[in-house]
Amino acid sequence: MGGDGFCFEILSLSYRQLPVHLKPCFLYMAIFREDSDIRVSMLVQLWVAEGIVKPIRYRSLEEVAEDNFKDLIDRNLIQVRDYGSRNNIKSCIIHDLLRELCLKEAEKEKFLCVAMIHSLNSHPRSISNMRRLIIQRTSIKEEFQQEVFDAMNSASRTRSLIFRDSVYGPIKLPVRSRLLRVLSIDGICSHEEILQLVNLRCIHFEDLLFPEQLNNLESLSRSWNLLTVNFVRTASVSLPTEIWEMPHLRHLKIAQGFFYLPDPPSTNSKNGRRDIFELKNLQTLSRVRNFRCTNEVLRRIPNLKKLGITYKQFSDGFGWDYYEVYNIAHLRNLESFTLESYEKLPQNLCFPRSLKKLTLIGCKVSWEYLTVVGSLPHLEALNLMRQAVIGREWNPVEGQFLKLKSLRIDDTDLEEWVADSSHFPNLEKLQLNRLPDLKEIPYGIGEIGTLGSISLFWCSSSANASAEKIQEEQQQLGNSDLRVHVRRKDEILNYKLFS
Repeated sequence: MGGDGFCFEILSLSYRQLPVHLKPCFLYMAIFREDSDIRVSMLVQLWVAEGIVKPIRYRSLEEVAEDNFKDLIDRNLIQVRDYGSRNNIKSCIIHDLLRELCLKEAEKEKFLCVAMIHSLNSHPRSISNMRRLIIQRTSIKEEFQQEVFDAMNSASRTRSLIFRDSVYGPIKLPVRSRLLRVLSIDGICSHEEILQLVNLRCIHFEDLLFPEQLNNLESLSRSWNLLTVNFVRTASVSLPTEIWEMPHLRHLKIAQGFFYLPDPPSTNSKNGRRDIFELKNLQTLSRVRNFRCTNEVLRRIPNLKKLGITYKQFSDGFGWDYYEVYNIAHLRNLESFTLESYEKLPQNLCFPRSLKKLTLIGCKVSWEYLTVVGSLPHLEALNLMRQAVIGREWNPVEGQFLKLKSLRIDDTDLEEWVADSSHFPNLEKLQLNRLPDLKEIPYGIGEIGTLGSISLFWCSSSANASAEKIQEEQQQLGNSDLRVHVRRKDEILNYKLFS
């Protein structure tokens, strides 16, 4: 038996010894491309939507899924690819041999099938009994396309359907499939067909080509069971009022573009009664533009954990009083908040004490205002980007930022930074980008016992030199764990010139 064959047998044994509740979680990894970065948040949402994570008393399905993920990591069946700013696992990868094992076991158990369309041309009916189906185009003949879609339409047991690489022409969906829970689309399809899939839990639009149709999609609430709606590449989506009538919705995300979210309706669109609509299960709401944070709205999303808002182009007399952003402090379960605004932020704005991650973009607050941020008792990650803070000098107050692990400062006019190890006692990662005026990194920063990395991108030569000096001094003291990475402006320009 060759080396690879022996390894495969060992890996097969590891799979067979997995607890019953972990086997479907592992097999589901086969839906991802070879060597692809797998976002942990998306993986968890897919497991939950598919129903392969079983509920445990007093714990959310997401918490159970995260435990399953960590268990697979501990068993070396999945590898960590990247960590987030709070030192949480952001993305993972599966080794080629393990992915091959996934595919083999998944097809043997009829758990999943990855099908190339060119291989379906002669036998499209072979996919009709598969529970999870990935359709990947390499080439296709037009005369076979309808046969493939007909075979899909008869796949009554399919629970996940994933299209890759945009099949030619409109995608026909298996509207008769009552079990379909996960749908990922890269191409054009009919939104009316989507709405016939009444048991859908997760819709993932890789490249949405009909956002203007969605603007008038008043029947969206018919997708009663939806948990996750995820848009990857689109410009903007104006959500219908009926979005408030989807009580199971957990995640509403857009990676590129924006959502426009309407105010909640005062009457039920189905029966005309005055009902109180609440999205009690909503955890993620990302990239909402000009969101009105009225008490009436926020009390309907009480369990929100992650929120991203962008405010642009204040006009018609509308300002911060109209958008009532100061009510954000009432979201008592919020853990991650991104606020982008190129209008100066009101100085009296407070944040929920539950926050663990805060990103400010273009907000033009003063460095003194950061005392409000520094007092947040659970804050672990702070990102200040694109003139989020203005002013030449920062003197942080001792006794604040006590749990901060990650600090990122981008594109400010900061010149003097006065701090020592007592100001950020648990800092692990410092990232400074485009700070041409910063004279130096405070040398006391290097004395923080938890600090593991300092990275600088396009900063002043004196700031670069101070980072390297901090590393040198720490090495002399026996600390060889501190990593310093510097990318100078001239190196970047030379790379662009000669590449």
